[in-house]
Amino acid sequence: IKVAILDTGIDATHPFVKKRWHRSDIMDRGYRDFVSNVVNTTPEDQDGHGTHVAGIILRFAPNAELYIARIAETNESCQKDKYINGKALKHALDSWEVDMVSMSFGLTNEDPEIKRQILRAYEKDVPLFAAACNDGSRKAVSYPANHILVYCINACDGDGKEAFFNPPARPNSLNFSILGMNVQSAWPAFEGGDPASKQKKGCFISQEKVLRGTTAKYMSGTSVATPFAVALVASVCAYERVNAALVSSEQKVKSHEGVKKLLKGMSRTVNGFDTIVPWDGRGSRFKDYKVIFADSLRFTLREQY
Repeated sequence: IKVAILDTGIDATHPFVKKRWHRSDIMDRGYRDFVSNVVNTTPEDQDGHGTHVAGIILRFAPNAELYIARIAETNESCQKDKYINGKALKHALDSWEVDMVSMSFGLTNEDPEIKRQILRAYEKDVPLFAAACNDGSRKAVSYPANHILVYCINACDGDGKEAFFNPPARPNSLNFSILGMNVQSAWPAFEGGDPASKQKKGCFISQEKVLRGTTAKYMSGTSVATPFAVALVASVCAYERVNAALVSSEQKVKSHEGVKKLLKGMSRTVNGFDTIVPWDGRGSRFKDYKVIFADSLRFTLREQY
């Protein structure tokens, strides 16, 4: 499953990333820098946020083919950076031909070119996932997460309790949430100190420690939850491809409607949020997932909402 991440880039030298990110046979070697006007396929991440996001997908969807689009120098600049436009999303859809896109950023205003690419993604059956908010406060949902054709991802803790920084649940809308609090993932070892060690908007860095000789961080935010949702859907899409005969459903997971049905079926609704608990789900239908996952998935994809 080909997954694109639109973020601050990636540290390809990080041991965890280097071991798991296989680039040799993929377009642009799986990386493209949209911050610079010069075509650059040499990975970098001056912030750390993109590496943290990529580490989550590499860990929880290890067979995914990862494509990284560097769209901003820092996570904080995502709200106002002039490079945040539809160019990277268009490249992911047309050149990389990805199966899904992770966007852990939020904009204050709607961008016309991003809107065009969102519509094209829907036509291509490429689900888009975006962080519900980018400033770490309970304000309204940011763009593009507030677009009807984009999956808005909120955060919760390991027990499914909604994060205090989530925007309010929107009426008559999809309000999915998944683990996004105190999540440990890869973090670059910056020379001369870590420029991103301070608390940042939308990502609350609670601890830094060394994991197996490499740098890692605990972070919280809807931007942390987003790659978890992507990794989950990517893993189920891979399962569906391998076990198509067992699932045997006309509705495929890799579509806007298919993702909605999957995540709804794997959620329990609390206070307006559909909290994704994939080991349990609606009516505990996935409780025996190790034995009858194909049956549960087929039933879920046939539901009507």
